[in-house]
Amino acid sequence: MQLETNDPTSLGAVQRLVREIGITEAQARQLVAMSGTDWSSLCREPKILLASMDPAPNKADFTQT
Repeated sequence: MQLETNDPTSLGAVQRLVREIGITEAQARQLVAMSGTDWSSLCREPKILLASMDPAPNKADFTQT
């Protein structure tokens, strides 16, 4: 399934994914093409993938000076 570039709903979902989730535009386009524009569905997979890629937080990062 290919993302229709003239579909404002799809383009809005792509832009929102890039802005709010932090994935690339290419990743967002692929995700929308595969999953449609349901926001709950679109958020689930990238958040899981991003969380699994992040290293464990360093305790020093959370201390206030």
